[in-house]
This record gives sequence, structure tokens and C-alpha cells, in this order.
Amino acid sequence: MSQRSSLRMGLVLASTLVALAGCAKAHETSSSACPPEPGDVRPVDQVLLAWLSKARTLHHLADLAEEQGSIDEAIRRLEELVGGTLPGGRPPEAAEVMADTYARIAELRTRRGDYEHADQAIISGLAYASGPTYFRGHLLEVRGLVYEKQSGDFEKAGRASDAKKAREKALSANLEAVRIQDEVIKSTLGDAGGPTKRE
Repeated sequence: MSQRSSLRMGLVLASTLVALAGCAKAHETSSSACPPEPGDVRPVDQVLLAWLSKARTLHHLADLAEEQGSIDEAIRRLEELVGGTLPGGRPPEAAEVMADTYARIAELRTRRGDYEHADQAIISGLAYASGPTYFRGHLLEVRGLVYEKQSGDFEKAGRASDAKKAREKALSANLEAVRIQDEVIKSTLGDAGGPTKRE
């Protein structure tokens, strides 16, 4: 995972923790800082906050391992997260972190040339991002990178046919990633979005 991607994950986790912790405190003190919870919406709980804090720490430990050149240790730290206990009810915050963590595991395994397990990580991540979201699009983007690197290895090994198939899979994954992210953008912006105008 690049330092920029790692920083993005850190910011996502940090901002979520701050927002949830603030609302949890507001509910404890009956503050109006956060809107009241409707009857059908789960309240913020300490288990989710603790899990998100654990996730941030394990990603940080994976960063440190990467800096030391230990890809295996970085993977081990991240798999400690995805293999652990999830907050009950599968809250969306946890599902998003799981999807992004699997994307990072896939990237790391690809750097080791472990394409089979990289794709398995993508499949596991997609189970946490079933709808058209940034996280699903990112997983497919990473799948495209996995196939691209695999294609290069096939080329070096003189396996032209396999290299071509891997390139085709990479293209398909990238196009699907673009389609999903485009859907996310359009559904978010609605009528406010539109093509960029050129002067």
C-alpha cells in the first residue's frame, strides 16, 4: 500500500472515530450536538468505537512493518483485523473498513507475487461492499492492478497467451471500477453534477 493510501485509511478511521465518539458523548450528556436517534437506528456503542480504534492501530502497525520492508508482517497485522471479531449487527463503518483492509491485503500480496491469495482477498472484500460504493470500486481497481502485475510476470515467463488473458481481466476490472465510481458520483451529486465545462 502506498503511503498516500495508508494516510487515506488513517484519516477515514480517525474522522469516523471522532464523529462517533462525539455523538456518544453527546448522548451520555443529553446534548443536542448530535440529532436524536430514531427508534429504528442503532445507538453509537463502545464496541464499535473500540473496534475502529483497533483497526486504526493495526493499520499503523502494518505501516511500520512496510517501512521496515516486512511485507509478511504487514499482512499478518491486517489479517489479525479481518480474522478477528466484528461488532454485532455488521455496522456500515466496520464493513467499509473491512473492505478497504482486504484491498490493502490484496495489494501487499500482489507485491509478493501471490496473485491467487490477492484475488481471494478481493473476493472477501467485495462481500463487505455489495452495493455501488467507493469501497467496492476501489476493490475492483485493486483487482485490475493485480491482473496487470500478473500479466507482466506472464510476459517475462514467455506465456504470451496467459499474459493476454490477464490484461483482458485487468481491463474489465478497471472499467467496472470506473462504472461504479461514476455511479457513486452521479448518485451523490444528482442534478448538481455535470460534465466539466471548458472555456
